[in-house]
This record gives sequence, structure tokens and C-alpha cells, in this order.
Amino acid sequence: FYLAARLALIAESQLENGLVILDDPCISMDQERRKQAAGIIAKFLRDTSHQIIYLSKDEDIIEDIQEHVSKTSFIHHRLSRLT
Repeated sequence: FYLAARLALIAESQLENGLVILDDPCISMDQERRKQAAGIIAKFLRDTSHQIIYLSKDEDIIEDIQEHVSKTSFIHHRLSRLT
């Protein structure tokens, strides 16, 4: 599971207060795996001092992450297209 391995490597690094950018890592996952990934992301946030910027066009992953993460540690920003 690529996401879990990537976050584990970051967690074990000597970096503190880092910023992790995830660009739609769940795009090819089905609903069950997406929920598991949301749990992994939430555990990473609880266990480390890192912050995550999660980029996605999928609104469902936002709901999945919100189920696992406290409201105070999750901020959702919706971007709109410029015309």
C-alpha cells in the first residue's frame, strides 16, 4: 500500500513539523480502500507533528477523512475555476 509506506517513511524521518503534500493518492481506490487510507492519514496526523495538504477533485475522500480526524485539525478549502 503505497500511501502507508510513504507516510511511514516520513514519520520515521528525523524531520519535525514537516509539510506533506498528497496529490490525489486515493484516485484509483475503491470506497473501502479509500476509507482505510483516510484512517491511515488520520493516524499519521495524530502520531506526528506534520501537516498535510491533500489535493483532490474527489469530494468523497473529504467526508472519509473528516470521519477520522477531529474538526479542529481539518480545514477544507474548495477552489473554483477562474473563467
